Amino acid sequence: MINLSDQQQAGIDKIRAWYSGAGDGFSADVFRLFGPAGTGKTTMAKAIPEALGAKTVFGAFTGKAAHVLRTKGASPVSTIHSAIYFPTTSKEAVDALRAARSELYELEQALDRLGDGAVATRKAELEAQLPALEHAARQIGWELNLESEWAQADLIILDEVSMVGAKLAADIEALEVPILVLGDPAQLPPVEGGGYYTDAEPDYLLTEPHRFFLESQVGEKATRVRLSQGPELGMTPADREAPSVRAAMEADQVLVWSNKRRWTMVNAIRKNLDRPLDQVVAGDRIMCLTNNKDLAVFNGQQFQVLDTQPGALGPTLTVLDLDNGVERTIPVYADGFQGQEAQVAAKNSGAGMRSQRMLATFAQAITVHKAQGSQWGHVYVVDETPTMIWAAGKKEGPRRAVDQARQWMYTAVTRASDRVTVSQPGRR
Repeated sequence: MINLSDQQQAGIDKIRAWYSGAGDGFSADVFRLFGPAGTGKTTMAKAIPEALGAKTVFGAFTGKAAHVLRTKGASPVSTIHSAIYFPTTSKEAVDALRAARSELYELEQALDRLGDGAVATRKAELEAQLPALEHAARQIGWELNLESEWAQADLIILDEVSMVGAKLAADIEALEVPILVLGDPAQLPPVEGGGYYTDAEPDYLLTEPHRFFLESQVGEKATRVRLSQGPELGMTPADREAPSVRAAMEADQVLVWSNKRRWTMVNAIRKNLDRPLDQVVAGDRIMCLTNNKDLAVFNGQQFQVLDTQPGALGPTLTVLDLDNGVERTIPVYADGFQGQEAQVAAKNSGAGMRSQRMLATFAQAITVHKAQGSQWGHVYVVDETPTMIWAAGKKEGPRRAVDQARQWMYTAVTRASDRVTVSQPGRR
């Protein structure tokens, strides 16, 4: 039996009215249950299936967020992407590659017999085109699966919904199943733009953080940031420590704003550990960059490396899954450990999304966007908000720049469950 506060129980009553179609002023398809960190959105969500008598599925934007939701007792849980799409490749690109290979084979046979100059020229042209054709044929697309398990449910509950954009929301709603979304409007929106669901007013807003949250170091700081108005984001000089790679290494997770800063921090930490900058070794912590059903790994999942064996495309790693403590052997691509450009190129090519090889990178530092939905005991935040405000202010004005910085800092702080350390590398 889940114990609910009066405010949470009132929310359940509102949801019941919406679900039965008796609630005036509510959307027929979507109910928005919002509230800042510590107000008990997930607690309410777990009580909803029984309260409604509904066959319910739970989903989250990232694999890591889905895992966190699952550990809090929600079931069944999956990522939105894996639940509503199935992977596909372009038939035209695959056909073009097959035609080129077939023609190349015929030209090779003809060249052996005739030694013709025109045949040799055409063969050279095809060989030059082949890498681009192979790249195009490997590009993975995704198609909406209207026969998915979610399409058979009575209710879909989505967590960390601030990350859902308009296109993804439209595809979820195409399943024609009632949707209840859990959101925190104070968090970051998706990289592509504002959150589709959090841009609207909530149908019910939780406003009462639990007392234990407000009295915690993380909750007290997160609340100050969330309620702040100016560029200091509700924090005093005492809230920020001097930058220290050693201090960063003592935290469970380092969080940054930009990928440039991420690689700077990763390399600084690796130098302190006397480890190679572009090669994964035993003792490293790594992070998966894509969902891969074949390997049963998800975007944001972290592993501790126990052993490495070299390979042509990348090493085979013996790793410890940090979510469940299971030891596994997983081949990985080398690209994700060789700097930002190589990592991005590999991800854009579709590497690691299918087959028995994972695309991963160092996890000593990650961006706050990548951390959404995840939580660690002690988080070290590299505060680049002065630079963020300066850069965004030139394009969008000072007020919007401060709003974005506040969302970023609030999201960063609430990734910690016990302690958050904030450092500021410098001001413009």
